[in-house]
Amino acid sequence: MNTAPDRDTFAIVAHTMIFRGAELLLLRRAGTGFMDGHHTLPGGHRQNGETVVDAAVRECREELGITVEALRPVVVMPYREGANFVFEALDWHGEPIIAEPEKCDALAFAAPRALPVPTAPFVARALRCRQRAEWYEEKPSAAARLAPARKDV
Repeated sequence: MNTAPDRDTFAIVAHTMIFRGAELLLLRRAGTGFMDGHHTLPGGHRQNGETVVDAAVRECREELGITVEALRPVVVMPYREGANFVFEALDWHGEPIIAEPEKCDALAFAAPRALPVPTAPFVARALRCRQRAEWYEEKPSAAARLAPARKDV
């Protein structure tokens, strides 16, 4: 008999910001049944036994055909009933292509202040967190309960 308390299980998702100069690479979802037509960052669900960083690197390879050598964590934010880890690629190689045409129908580099419409809402929120160096983002009602980051640590 299992007496352990019930625990939530949730999705872990990894997305990656890829910049060329000051412009952010976005792909447009298509044929997935979820947010089709929206521009978003490359990314997807972590697979069993995979680290979140490995998931981000794999998704860039699978979706864009590029190799990511170095990542920097940007922000963790809610994703449906899970967590979305957003990274920034610091070192990447190759020319981005639509490597999964059954899931994506366009790629574009865009200025962060002029994102195409529609863009998945989390992208603008992640960009704001990157600009402010805020590692965590949640709904305003929950975030209000967080103490400000300590400056002396």
